[in-house]
Amino acid sequence: MRCLPGIVASFAGARYHDVMSMTLRLTSEQDAALTRLARAWGTSKQQAAVRAIEDSDQKQRRVKFADIPTFKSDVSVQEMIADERGRLEDVLS
Repeated sequence: MRCLPGIVASFAGARYHDVMSMTLRLTSEQDAALTRLARAWGTSKQQAAVRAIEDSDQKQRRVKFADIPTFKSDVSVQEMIADERGRLEDVLS
């Protein structure tokens, strides 16, 4: 039986399209830290690495309201912004 190249190519593309594979080279200290994370989270080291990456990415994307510039033209607007900053920082913390 002869295999059609287009079918094999589309299968291979579907199989590897959504997942990226890589080798992670760690020092012994980094490996020990990853092992501790995996044990603490009850997951494999691979899952712990993925979770650590996702957690770090989410923290980086968070809006820091202290970094938003304030406008000095209207005191009442500044007060509203300050109140809203405090409320939203409490919610996001």
